[in-house]
Amino acid sequence: MSNLKIDLKNSSFIPYLISVLGVIIIIGAFFLPYASATDSYKERLERQPDGIFAQEFNMTNEDVVNMSLFEYLRMYSAAIGIDDYQDYAIIYTVVIGLMAVSSLLTLIFVILRKPIAFLIFNCISFGVFCLINWDFNDRGIVPNNRYDFGAAYYLYYIGAILLFVGAIWFIITKAKEKKVQNNKIDTTN
Repeated sequence: MSNLKIDLKNSSFIPYLISVLGVIIIIGAFFLPYASATDSYKERLERQPDGIFAQEFNMTNEDVVNMSLFEYLRMYSAAIGIDDYQDYAIIYTVVIGLMAVSSLLTLIFVILRKPIAFLIFNCISFGVFCLINWDFNDRGIVPNNRYDFGAAYYLYYIGAILLFVGAIWFIITKAKEKKVQNNKIDTTN
């Protein structure tokens, strides 16, 4: 309990906490519904939940009511072996995979308390997320008459903003702490 009291007095504890919350949200958003079936389409899918939605991807109607970015990644990586989809599948596997990897690197740097590094990887992850949103919108994948954006779409923005704010605040507090330490060293000499 005494460690907690020390951390609460530490000026970098709150920006660290905000950063941890932000990275938990962006990683969680990768597994939460990015695309959710509209009410009418959801009813249609749920009438035959075991019906085959896409045989080449081994997906049932129940599997596609809510689609996470992780499920899109799985689907595109499975499509690499299908000649008709191979080029697109490779591109989208790499792009969505880049978002996942940069999010994980953000997590690692948050844990290590390296705000500049996690700010950089958060920006990369967010940039790729925006590219995915633009592409899915441009190709009519989401939103359309069958799918709207799910919770992950909105949560990702919140997580990225929290990480950005946490990183900037963390950088400022670390600089202030370093300046105070340098002043203490100068006055003792």
